Amino acid sequence: MAKFPKPPPFVRPAATFENEEDAASQPGWGVDHGEASLPHPEEMRAQVDEKQGQSKKKKTSCVLAVILVLIVAITLALVFTLGEEIGDGTLTFGGSGTGGSAGDSDSEDPGSDATNTERFIDISDFVTGRGISTIGTVSDKRSPQYKAAMWLAQEDPSKPYIPPVAGGDEYEKDLASSFAQRYILTVLYYSLGGEQWKENLGFLSKENVCDWYETFRTKSGTTVPLGTGCNSDGEVVRIWTPWENGLVGTLPDEIGGLHSLTS
Repeated sequence: MAKFPKPPPFVRPAATFENEEDAASQPGWGVDHGEASLPHPEEMRAQVDEKQGQSKKKKTSCVLAVILVLIVAITLALVFTLGEEIGDGTLTFGGSGTGGSAGDSDSEDPGSDATNTERFIDISDFVTGRGISTIGTVSDKRSPQYKAAMWLAQEDPSKPYIPPVAGGDEYEKDLASSFAQRYILTVLYYSLGGEQWKENLGFLSKENVCDWYETFRTKSGTTVPLGTGCNSDGEVVRIWTPWENGLVGTLPDEIGGLHSLTS
């Protein structure tokens, strides 16, 4: 019996490609003809985790977008409602909703007439120009600085002369120093709740600030002046205001303008 030779093993026919990219695009062909292997379990798990993370991020972004839309809608509704209340007069600033007091400091104008308005402006220019107070504090109707400027412009019975911001002779400088002290002590009064003090101590009177004090007798019979005290040059060197007098609040920065103050 004739024996036939064993056929050679099947060999994939060779193919010719113009470049490596064409070869890589054909199934079963590639530049590297090494054996293919399945991805490692850790690689598969990483791919699954990455897809889940992307899905969670998308869900979180959607939730945040919905919340943002709700916030904007609520804000617009509140603004619209507030605008209607202001328009029909049912909402009054500084009051309980039925109307505020005409004497509320928050609703007062810098002056009831041209003179007071001009004085208020001159006082603001003086204290800000000399660096005693800032424009922001003097302009804020709730601040002690604004209340002090208002009192000096409208209510101060002495109606003191308001010096220019800069320049002047020695006499003008003395007037400027005196006016600055009057303003600073008035700011101090409002900063420490002077309107509710048990004893006024002479503050906000028509007298010179060196006379803004009252004398009290201690249990031992000693008399003590409480309030301000000045030296022979008319410079404030002492302010005695016990906390037991009902002081509330904090000392204002303007107190640094009393250069001769010692206690």
